Amino acid sequence: MKKYSKLVPEEYPENYNGYRFISLIKYMDKPQIAIVDNIINDIIHAYVLDECQPANLDETEIVSYGKVWFEEYSHLIPFSVYLSRNNVTQYSSIIKCFPVDFVSRVLGPLFVFNMGNPIKIKRKRKKDIPDYIEVVYTGRSREGSQEIL
Repeated sequence: MKKYSKLVPEEYPENYNGYRFISLIKYMDKPQIAIVDNIINDIIHAYVLDECQPANLDETEIVSYGKVWFEEYSHLIPFSVYLSRNNVTQYSSIIKCFPVDFVSRVLGPLFVFNMGNPIKIKRKRKKDIPDYIEVVYTGRSREGSQEIL
């Protein structure tokens, strides 16, 4: 897990009674309330709850999904993976990316998941042997090679 020396998340005040998965991100001196999805390559990916009303989305619905995710799955998978597993796609329009260099304050949790890239397997294509190349079978009996052909 990578440590972000520029970004130190602050804890909630002692008298805070709200949801523990919602964070306040101060980006370019503008505070935004969000559910942090993941931090990838020094960029915070978050669902900004302030964008729900302009996008005509129900804020209480995403908060209810966030509550279930936080209680059961927040230590395993990012919030976006939880939403996609539940076929909730309408909230993709409120995802914003915040470069860590321009974030001055984070109040609340920062969820970091090491997702990694999928392993790519390079396979060589099978090429046909041209007609002008003679194939000579060695080391085996000719009877066995004739059966294959």
